[in-house]
Amino acid sequence: MPEASVLDQYFEEIAARLERRIDGRVSQIASPKRLFTVPEAAEYLGRSENAVKLLIHRGKLPVTRIDSKSQIDKKALDKLIDECTYFESEHRT
Repeated sequence: MPEASVLDQYFEEIAARLERRIDGRVSQIASPKRLFTVPEAAEYLGRSENAVKLLIHRGKLPVTRIDSKSQIDKKALDKLIDECTYFESEHRT
């Protein structure tokens, strides 16, 4: 019955790999990133980096400055999204 032993080892290796992947994803969910760089914020919003810089310059998106590094708080990005969300029927003239 050496075939069963090989299959058991194969399935155990698959199970171990899946467990490592799941553990990695759970840790990402448990501690989500809060501060984004401009490129990361642009990706999050689905906009260009220049568009994000323009939002910052116009005062529509605040920045968080820790030491000399400026970053954008995820909460500020979510707030901007919420403020810009509307039903089309609300803006019809």
